Amino acid sequence: GSQLKHLKQLVEYITGMDTRIGYPNEHLAGDSDEDITSPLFATAVGLVLDGLKRQQRKKVETETITETEVEEEEADTTEENVNNIVEEPKKERKSFLDKLTERVKDFLDNAE
Repeated sequence: GSQLKHLKQLVEYITGMDTRIGYPNEHLAGDSDEDITSPLFATAVGLVLDGLKRQQRKKVETETITETEVEEEEADTTEENVNNIVEEPKKERKSFLDKLTERVKDFLDNAE
């Protein structure tokens, strides 16, 4: 869609806001292939970057939660309540990228 003629002007006219065509090269290494720096790949590069950020955040949160739980368990664990500790199963939330990947795989597997 970003490569349609006069799209920028149309969007500015309809919304009254400034617009620009997004190029992914500001997020890529300097020696990237010219084909990838096209606006055609801006969404894909953005989604990959977002997925990486989410994975990093999830990793940091998991490490923080694990450290906090260990500290709390060490403080609360006495001979009286060792037998009363009940662990609740943790639900692992799948990221958007994981769900999308599964759906694409299912679609391709079921395609004739």
